Amino acid sequence: AGQLLVRVAATPINPSDLMFVRGLYGVKKDLPAVPGFEGSGTVVAAGSMAGRLLMGRRVACVPAPTSDGTWAEYVVVPMGQCIPLLPRISDEQGASFFVNPFSAWALMEMARKGKHRALVQSAAASTLGRMMQKLAAREKLKLVNVVRRAEQEEMLRKLGAEHVVNSSEPEFEERLRLICHEL
Repeated sequence: AGQLLVRVAATPINPSDLMFVRGLYGVKKDLPAVPGFEGSGTVVAAGSMAGRLLMGRRVACVPAPTSDGTWAEYVVVPMGQCIPLLPRISDEQGASFFVNPFSAWALMEMARKGKHRALVQSAAASTLGRMMQKLAAREKLKLVNVVRRAEQEEMLRKLGAEHVVNSSEPEFEERLRLICHEL
């Protein structure tokens, strides 16, 4: 009761997943263990009448902390840890519905509580980095975005990023220092 069987369509490989596989993430499971903290797929079985309402529906999902993860063909998940997906949301988008969005919100909350006027983020062209860019703009918080390649710099500028520094450029450290000092 309260569980769904989801046929997995997509699941991301987040840094937290890689740390888990290496045994370096705070969560330990008995081996053998299937990794994967989030995913998306179609509900193919339900353990309760309420869950049957989701039969055949595509969902974003997170497995229970003590169960196997989403890097599988099928995963059992608590019904309360599933979100039905709208048709316009792809399986890939749905698969990343939890880890990065919650991380971005948590980081913004920390910035608000700390009354910070600006933040510096590395890996700014990542999915999490792009989410942070949108949230920072909404919060009117200055964000210094660190990237490694020129095309990433261009992509972030198209998203409205004002401060972007490329760590592969020779003047990177000085530019970063000057922007941080200014902000």
